[in-house]
Amino acid sequence: MRVLELSAEARTTTGRRDARRMRLEGKVPAMIYGHGENVMCTLEERDLRSLLVTPYVQLVDLKVNGKVEKVILKEVQYHPVSDRPIHIDFFRYVDDAPIEMSIPIVLQGHARGVKAGGKQVPGIRKLRVRGLAKDMPDFLPVDVSEMRLGATMMVSDLSFENLKIADALTQVVVSIRAQRGAKVEEEHEEEA
Repeated sequence: MRVLELSAEARTTTGRRDARRMRLEGKVPAMIYGHGENVMCTLEERDLRSLLVTPYVQLVDLKVNGKVEKVILKEVQYHPVSDRPIHIDFFRYVDDAPIEMSIPIVLQGHARGVKAGGKQVPGIRKLRVRGLAKDMPDFLPVDVSEMRLGATMMVSDLSFENLKIADALTQVVVSIRAQRGAKVEEEHEEEA
């Protein structure tokens, strides 16, 4: 998994007025919690683009006043009109304790039902998994090559090495829907 390096400054002041002043200066207040003492800090908004505007899930090495904190992005609050980040929560992790992250799902292969004229309809795009940070992949591969017309793959049908699924098992990952004329083509394929 990718590791992004960011730097931050520790802060001691709290309150709405100080947070507003920081945002006007182009800084975003943040909180680091978990596995130790909570740390309040600020990050430059322009540095956060590589973390917030990306399709990848990343681990973060956050340098706060010379000390490196191993964290993951837990929550971001955005301004309702400007869509700029106004507060960030980071979770500090340790190498020997499991963490929970949402990892993107990548559908691989060409489904048999699609070859027969059906349509592949993706369900969820990310899946929450629990595991050690060293075992977290960049994406979760899901093979759809054996799916037929009318087939539905649920979260309960998936398993990944060294990871435990934390999402509801009844969610749909992908389904193959029949299109006009598709069923007849698949029946001929089975007879042959």
